[in-house]
Amino acid sequence: METKIADYKTFQILYDPQSRHFIAKNADGDEVGTADSQSTLEKQLDALAKHRWTFPIRAFDSRNLIVTAGRITSLNPEERTFYFVADEDEVSGPRRFTTGRTKGRLTSSSLYEVTPRNEEIFVKVNDKRKQVKKLEEEITELQEGFEKKIDLEYFGLPAARY
Repeated sequence: METKIADYKTFQILYDPQSRHFIAKNADGDEVGTADSQSTLEKQLDALAKHRWTFPIRAFDSRNLIVTAGRITSLNPEERTFYFVADEDEVSGPRRFTTGRTKGRLTSSSLYEVTPRNEEIFVKVNDKRKQVKKLEEEITELQEGFEKKIDLEYFGLPAARY
């Protein structure tokens, strides 16, 4: 359970006793920073304000043939890490790899700004994903047509016991 500690500039500073971290949230309630101490967190917030980043930042995460629309909700300049939250209805690919809040490193980032060109690419990737899904369904349907399965029953053996 987070407890509000203070207001700092346009942010709320909270403390989470479970993780023992101070957390900054913007006016929309998105987490924009975490630190071990309030003073360190305030320095992070000053750095964010200096660079005029406004969180959340709309972005696409493109990796492993999957593109996910979402937003960068926070940045830790000292650790060079960020948090990305996927939009549940904007995932092209298997959801198990792309949903929820994920932490990433800027040194190996797969994030891209939402621009008109990138939105076009996202739509095209989604169209291709739909074609792939249709092909996979057709392949599954064909595979279900196999007959004379070779299994335990084929050899007259009892079912496996677990």
